[in-house]
Amino acid sequence: MNYNPSMPLNQEAGQMYTSDKSKTVAGILGILVGSLGVHRMYMGYIGIGVLQLVLTLFTLGMAGLWGFIEGVLILVQDDWTDAHGRLLKGNEKGQDAYYQNIADQLKTPAGNSNKFRELQELNELKKKGIITQEEFDIQKRRIL
Repeated sequence: MNYNPSMPLNQEAGQMYTSDKSKTVAGILGILVGSLGVHRMYMGYIGIGVLQLVLTLFTLGMAGLWGFIEGVLILVQDDWTDAHGRLLKGNEKGQDAYYQNIADQLKTPAGNSNKFRELQELNELKKKGIITQEEFDIQKRRIL
């Protein structure tokens, strides 16, 4: 096994990158002490955490609602990441969709991977002589 300094220590080659920080812990910290920015600091966002703390002090606690709402959102959403851009541990449901979306965006110049794939298949049929140029144009308009 080769050492790769850019790869997180809790990951093996070929695995999806997940954070060593837990979604559940971050959400509960947000709900209980979110006004102090502890949940953001836990996820590695030190600057935002300090900002939440300062705003809570200046607004006499009113800005603490921000941290509470984020805590709830962390628990119910599957796309929260740590400061390194890795999905929080416990986001198994959203990880596949998240990484598939990124892969589709990287692989396809056309934005929508399904349309791009359909057009590729249609073009192959035209090249093989299975469909005519007219049929190709009609189907292309339908896809786009």
